[in-house]
Amino acid sequence: MQAVCKVGNIHVEIRNEKYTVSPGCVTCAAPCGNTDDYDMENLWKESEEIGAFKNTILMVICQTAAKLYHADQTEESETVKLLFRALRMISFEGWDVAGLIPVMVELGKAGRM
Repeated sequence: MQAVCKVGNIHVEIRNEKYTVSPGCVTCAAPCGNTDDYDMENLWKESEEIGAFKNTILMVICQTAAKLYHADQTEESETVKLLFRALRMISFEGWDVAGLIPVMVELGKAGRM
């Protein structure tokens, strides 16, 4: 039960950090959706091929982020920008595998830092 509480706290911490980065989003009268939480159910609604490919991209993002944690990287580094771009790409619907391959190739190169 304690692990569940910690996960809940992490979610709150992440949301608070999001609002630190984009403070106006908390009170925005016309939200654009750019800082909305991604509904992971959408990933599983994709075709099996696209869902599996996007899941692989997520795993590579996690591996690369773990390496960055131990490296001297800033939000302005090209690798961090790539991770954000990859996260945005998997959140969009309508991609086919050919459209996702370039980001996977870039992530592969970044993962060999």
